[in-house]
Amino acid sequence: MATQTRTPEPPAELDRMLSENQAGLPGRITSPINVVIIGAGSHFTPKLAADILAIPGTSGGQLRLCDIDEHRLDTMTAVVKTLVASTQTTE
Repeated sequence: MATQTRTPEPPAELDRMLSENQAGLPGRITSPINVVIIGAGSHFTPKLAADILAIPGTSGGQLRLCDIDEHRLDTMTAVVKTLVASTQTTE
């Protein structure tokens, strides 16, 4: 039997979170940063990722997500990919 996997949909509040983070955090990063979020299946991940992506000069770095719950990790991966895509189109 073949198993089908479904990419989870980002949460409905994603647009609100994106609009709240337009100003970003203060400061500027002059080189790519690498961040690992342990426990990324948490509901804190989208806000944390949005804050990191809103820091000027962070393009070219890596944002890695880790969680023991594969379903929650898949959900947050879809959300963070949406955040990254929207950040790339606005820079």
